[in-house]
Amino acid sequence: MFIESFLILLALNFLSAGGVNLPEERIIGGHPTKIEDVPWMVSIQIYGQHWCGGSIYNADTIITAAHCFFNNGTRLDPRYFEIRAGSHSKQSNGTLVKLAAVTIHEYYVHKEYPFFVLKNDIAVVRLSERLEFTSKVQPIPLAESNPEPGTMSFATGWGSMYGTDAGDPSKGPINLQGVKLRIESPNFCRISHDGSRICAGYYWQNTCRGDSGGPLIINRQLVGVNSAGGEFCETPTIFSSVSYYREWILNAIKSFPQHSICCLKYLLTFFCYNATNSPFHSGIPIKKRPKPLQKPLVSAALVEMFVQWILLIFSVTLVSSKGIPERIVGGDLISILSVPWQASVLYFGEHMCGAAIYSEDIVITAAHCLSKVYVGYLSVRVGSSYTLYGGQEVRVSRFLRHEKYGRSMSNDIALMRLQSKLRLGIGVAVIPLADTSPPVGSPATVSGWGDIGYKKEAAKSLLAVTVNIVNQDQCRKSYKNQITKDMICAAAPGKDACSGDSGGPLVSDGKLVGIVSFGAKCALPKYPGVYANVAVLKPWILDASQRV
Repeated sequence: MFIESFLILLALNFLSAGGVNLPEERIIGGHPTKIEDVPWMVSIQIYGQHWCGGSIYNADTIITAAHCFFNNGTRLDPRYFEIRAGSHSKQSNGTLVKLAAVTIHEYYVHKEYPFFVLKNDIAVVRLSERLEFTSKVQPIPLAESNPEPGTMSFATGWGSMYGTDAGDPSKGPINLQGVKLRIESPNFCRISHDGSRICAGYYWQNTCRGDSGGPLIINRQLVGVNSAGGEFCETPTIFSSVSYYREWILNAIKSFPQHSICCLKYLLTFFCYNATNSPFHSGIPIKKRPKPLQKPLVSAALVEMFVQWILLIFSVTLVSSKGIPERIVGGDLISILSVPWQASVLYFGEHMCGAAIYSEDIVITAAHCLSKVYVGYLSVRVGSSYTLYGGQEVRVSRFLRHEKYGRSMSNDIALMRLQSKLRLGIGVAVIPLADTSPPVGSPATVSGWGDIGYKKEAAKSLLAVTVNIVNQDQCRKSYKNQITKDMICAAAPGKDACSGDSGGPLVSDGKLVGIVSFGAKCALPKYPGVYANVAVLKPWILDASQRV
């Protein structure tokens, strides 16, 4: 479901103006700026890393760019975003608030179009709780008309100097920067004269990646929203016109619903809250928790255990009653209770690969799953038969791929260290490593959320299939000597792992014997599935677990 390199891809190279990694004083023609001078400025973050800029319209509304909520054409879940307000630093101080909802212009063009045809790049964000206004946190009024060419404006953000490096956003400018930009004619930026976009800046004096969604200011009014620029940030910046979209912005703000929800945990203790104040709003806890209406009748730990049992029983019931259709190549639905070592590796909150629980804070996956990804957007979900909800979701702090992994796919194994320890128990367990490879013909089980067939859709619930260990020489003939001693092969007629199962566990006799690596399409006759051989790679795993 998700997995592309975090490094900003071609579409976002055009659609975004943000995130290179150079010292903070190196913004293009700009200078450090105090948050007190631009108190409406916020950093929109995903998994704790700066992603885009935004402007405070009122205590619970932010205005930003629509493209900030897409990655490679895929809409990102707002639950994984938060904003930092009231700080010139994107990494510390100020106030962090989760997002409650996002409204994107209904005619926003977000696919891989050249930047000069991008239109309707505007979005309105509703926060999960209201900001408290101070000297560092203030709203900004909306402009009612576009500025004339030649007018001087001011843009701010945490973007960097060069566009030639798509690098690690965590190494970009830490402190807020500002730059004066001259308003240019539409012809200068090759944009239409309909007033929907504003051209500002000059060659090598403009904004860059990481500034997307940020404000263009004249006379302390929001004139534009940072939308796009040249691929290497060498040309003027294009801003969505706030006056042009003013009516849409105001209507979008009015349209935000006010829901009242009752979280299951709190329902069991006889209280619920308004959605915008709930500590579990949008499924993600927020820092500020309202006081309960009355003292809970049972402990939080007991309630949580009860909820987990309810969810697991519900899952097992669906599986046993065939309430969900079978959706894997020759396999069956399975509950996480049957394979409690199974984990889902998430990137931007979306399932990318499988993994196996090695210890309380280490999981094992395939090295190729971690090619061209940024650790700040990685997390792991365990204890659930689903990838999008349930169980425990824990962020990844770092990972280590086998040093000899390469294009030949040999040594396709990696370890990930988690930021916090897993709570072992119901549906969550470690699995021991095999000391020797199972004999040829031995049955083994592979599980995951991969595609149900070659170029088919992904499974919505956990699936498993039983295959048999294949002779190494036979497997080597199928793949023309590509098979090395650190690989193990397994197959069964019409049964196989598939795309999305990579990194998942192959288990025989209660031990981890393989990690899903590669194959020829899925379940193709005469082409077994190929796995990293855990028994052979065990010395590396033991050593790497001390280094990761």
